[in-house]
Amino acid sequence: MLEAFGVAIFLLVLIILGVEIFISLGLAGVIGILLFRGPDALALIGTSFFGQTTTFELLALPLFVLMGHVLAKTPIGGDLFTLASRWLSWLPGGLAIASIGACTVFGAVSGVSVAGVAAIGSMAVPEMLKRGYSTKIAAGSVVTSGALAMLIPPSVPFVIYSAITGESIAKLFIGGIVPGLVLALMLSLYVLIRVMISPDLAPGSADLKFSWKERWASLGKVWHTGLLIFLVLGSIYLGVATPTEASAVGAAGAFVIAGLVYGNMNAGRVVQILR
Repeated sequence: MLEAFGVAIFLLVLIILGVEIFISLGLAGVIGILLFRGPDALALIGTSFFGQTTTFELLALPLFVLMGHVLAKTPIGGDLFTLASRWLSWLPGGLAIASIGACTVFGAVSGVSVAGVAAIGSMAVPEMLKRGYSTKIAAGSVVTSGALAMLIPPSVPFVIYSAITGESIAKLFIGGIVPGLVLALMLSLYVLIRVMISPDLAPGSADLKFSWKERWASLGKVWHTGLLIFLVLGSIYLGVATPTEASAVGAAGAFVIAGLVYGNMNAGRVVQILR
């Protein structure tokens, strides 16, 4: 008991002194091993690290990243923003809310924040600024909602956490759905309330009018995204495939969408992406 308390105090002292977190945790861990397991246990650290990095589950990590990277090279981000803006533009701050919705959906096919911010932000932010939106609302709605990809499955941090702790990736993915959607809804409500209080933050939404035909047509441009989400997440939740197998399906599906649907994938671009 005293040994554990001493290790905890040592860790807190290192953090207070400004030592990097990973160094503090590493030193505290080494001292804990010496106190509880003895010096012979230190020889197992290298073997333990190697074993953690060779688990089959970690194979899903680069495949999910590859899926998001491939899709970020296509116009899919613009199509998602177009879809969301045509259905949500009538709301106060509609384009910002549309950006949040588009980033949330893109997070379900990427798992990494940077891909979503790049894919959605390149189209959404200039459009909002052109219509007089506040820079804070325009940039903040994209950057903040882009971070939801770290929570909404397939989440890369969940894969890493599963490999370290042995927890089921499928259960972690299921556990991330509701919190991710709730956060997206709360972000949208925040934008809505802010713009209702201060209309000058997003003055250019009222003139955006779309017919029902245009709205339904925008759905037809992203059907493949919904299919890919179902193939990846649905196969995991239904028990048809493991997360690693689903990640391979997702990466292959991303190449199919980029090559056959958008037609912007060639041998040179494939080599560039795989680098």
